[in-house]
Amino acid sequence: MDEEKPLKWYRKMYIRDNYKCVYCHRDGKESFYDWMTIENDHLIPASKGGSDGLDNMVTSCTVCYCFKGSYLP
Repeated sequence: MDEEKPLKWYRKMYIRDNYKCVYCHRDGKESFYDWMTIENDHLIPASKGGSDGLDNMVTSCTVCYCFKGSYLP
């Protein structure tokens, strides 16, 4: 089971990525709807050996998160 990460861990990722989806650049700060679509995603999927470290996690919108799946960009 994954350990629960503190909110400051997610905040570091969102600040690093400027609250934007790294794939389509949707701005999560533009509207409440956009904010509600922000997720965290493994750049290299965990199923392909990617880590849960901050260096492998990126900000993603729900649409890109669903389309990417286990694909390696």
